[in-house]
Amino acid sequence: MGVADASAQPAKSLAELQPKLKINNLVTVTDDKGVVFDGVVTAFTADRLEIRGLEQPTTFFGKMFNSNWNKKSRTIVFTDASLRRIKTPDPTWDGMFIGIGIGALMGVAVCSGRNRDETCPLPILGLAALGGYLGNEFDGTIDATIYRSTPAAHVSLTPLFTRHGAGFGAVIRWSSSLSRVAVRQ
Repeated sequence: MGVADASAQPAKSLAELQPKLKINNLVTVTDDKGVVFDGVVTAFTADRLEIRGLEQPTTFFGKMFNSNWNKKSRTIVFTDASLRRIKTPDPTWDGMFIGIGIGALMGVAVCSGRNRDETCPLPILGLAALGGYLGNEFDGTIDATIYRSTPAAHVSLTPLFTRHGAGFGAVIRWSSSLSRVAVRQ
């Protein structure tokens, strides 16, 4: 793994995150229970992260109608043990410009099939505006993960009984991955 690859990897502890995160940065934090918070970093040390923000709405209608409009932001404190993931928002201006370019090209393609009358600039401008809007919205959904906790392994044991003998089965989970081990005696 090269130097460029190592810097692109998410930090695994708050101490590793020190050079990447500063006070007043916007962040989206997922805690160890899966609850997601949006906020601004107000304090940050090698063993503690403090943000001022709100919990993200979890329901479809809560997200659609912004159920946090009447709630006051609060200070939330996290440690390495209570964190799962930290993301920072990606700037959306580049997605907007790419969308404008694609939309304008689509408008030119629409006009090339016509006789190029005086209404030809309307599809170009309309599709460029639509492309810019869609590119901005699409790029807004992409965030950079700067911290990901090391998952703790969870082991489940199950007794197994067959005609040929007995033993146990083990299921080992690391967050989203799954490994199965069967041992027979």
